[in-house]
Amino acid sequence: MQAVIVCTDRFRRSHARDPKGRGYWMFQFGPEGETFTAVGTFADARKAAKAAARAAGHTIVHVLP
Repeated sequence: MQAVIVCTDRFRRSHARDPKGRGYWMFQFGPEGETFTAVGTFADARKAAKAAARAAGHTIVHVLP
């Protein structure tokens, strides 16, 4: 099983802070730009996005602004 890396650069560049707290979160992975959305805490959303990316065979997930 490959590790999935969550990249927060795009979010941090747009919001000037790290992603945290509750909200509506969007993630992107894969060369086609597949998106994944989740509502709730960032920790729970990150966990779900990593699982979705792993199931699709991707190793990098970007947090969208």
